[in-house]
Amino acid sequence: MDNRVGLTWIVPQLLLLMTSCTQMVDSTTDETSAGLSVPSKVRVDGKVVDVETNYLPRVVQCENPGAPPESMKAQAIAARTWLAHEARGRATPSVADGQSAQAYTCAANKYGAYVSAAAKAAVLATTGKVVTWNGRVTAGFFVAGDTRRATSCRSSGDPTSTERFVTYNFGAVGGAVEPSSIGDRSNPDNRGCMAQNLANCLDEADGYDHAKILRYFYGSDIVIGTAHAAALAGAAAVSQSHADTADGTCYSQTFDRSVPRDACIQVGSGQWYQCDSDGALRTVHADVNGDPVGSPGCFDVSSY
Repeated sequence: MDNRVGLTWIVPQLLLLMTSCTQMVDSTTDETSAGLSVPSKVRVDGKVVDVETNYLPRVVQCENPGAPPESMKAQAIAARTWLAHEARGRATPSVADGQSAQAYTCAANKYGAYVSAAAKAAVLATTGKVVTWNGRVTAGFFVAGDTRRATSCRSSGDPTSTERFVTYNFGAVGGAVEPSSIGDRSNPDNRGCMAQNLANCLDEADGYDHAKILRYFYGSDIVIGTAHAAALAGAAAVSQSHADTADGTCYSQTFDRSVPRDACIQVGSGQWYQCDSDGALRTVHADVNGDPVGSPGCFDVSSY
C-alpha cells in the first residue's frame, strides 16, 4: 500500500465521516457519460438546494473538514465529479445524504448549519470543474484510506477499512490506470479512487496542488475542467505522464508499478529500498524493529 496519509491533527472521530458513500455506489453508467453536466440544483433531505453555494460546501465540510487548501480543492472537484456522474444528466437529481452517496449533513457541519470559510473557498475556486477522461465524466470515487503520521506520512492504521479501495496512478495513462474495486472495474469511467488522508499529506508534506493530487490517484491523462472537456491529446498525455513520473517516482518490479518519492519498499528478503528523487531505488537499513532508518520522509509501502 502507498501508506502516505493520516495527519495527527485530524480528529480521529471524523475519520468515519471521511469515507465517501461512493463505496456503496455502483459505477455503472450508460454511453451518455461524455455529455453529462454538473446540475445546478439537487434534491437532498427532501429539499432542493443550489449545488455550488449550498450542497458542495456542506459535502466538502463533512467529507474532509480538516484538509489543507489544495487537498480541499481536490475534494471539492471529486465531490462535484461524483455528483455529475451520478446525476446522469438530470437537471435536478435526488441524492441520498450519507454513506450511500455523499455526506451532506454531519457533526462536522453541525448537521447542515455550518460551513467553514475554507470549504466555501475550495468550492468557489473550482467552480464547475470535474475530473474527465477521454471526454467522459469519471466516477469520482474517494475514501478516507489509511491514517498517516504528520512527519513521515507513514500509515498509522486503517480504521475505516477503506485503504483497499485506493489506487495509485501517478504517471499512468490509458489502460495502465488501475480502476478501483469500489465500483465496476470494467466501466471506463472508473479511473480509480482518491484517499483523503493521503491527499492531505501530499499537500502538507510534498506541496502538491489539487491537480497533481487528483492525477496521483486517477492517472496522468485526466482532464480537470468542465463536464464537456475534450480528451487530452495522446502526446500531451504522454508528456504529462513523463513529467509526473520524473517528479520523484520509481518503478518497482516488486509491485510492477511506480512508487512515489521517498517511498520505502521491503522485499521478501526483508531488505528495504527507498525511492530517491532521481527516480532510483537505493538500499536503506532497518532498525531493531525492522523499520527503515536514516531516511527522512520515508514511509512504508511494503504492502503497496
